[in-house]
Amino acid sequence: MYCFIQTQSQIYPVQVLCQILELSRSGYYEWLKPPKPPTKAAPETQSIAVSRASNTQQIKDIFGLHRRRYGTRRLVREMNDRGIFVSRDFVRKVLADNQLRPIQPQRRTVP
Repeated sequence: MYCFIQTQSQIYPVQVLCQILELSRSGYYEWLKPPKPPTKAAPETQSIAVSRASNTQQIKDIFGLHRRRYGTRRLVREMNDRGIFVSRDFVRKVLADNQLRPIQPQRRTVP
């Protein structure tokens, strides 16, 4: 059907052709796009374990470098800036597993 619309689109508007054939314009334009290249295969489980271990060590290093002042949000942003993309949940789990807690600022009250 989309081939027919493509050949007739020089004579008639695409909107009219899609209405007559009861097809969506977005479907036609999606069909016109070139096909996406196939995605890469998933890495081996061993390499995943190695990358998790190295990511864990880097998170611990960044945490120590900033003197326990960085929480999960800052650590994720720092890792992303270094080109290592990790989720906030992963960082939270690493901190909990290693019993690392950031220092929270104390409230200051005026007497």
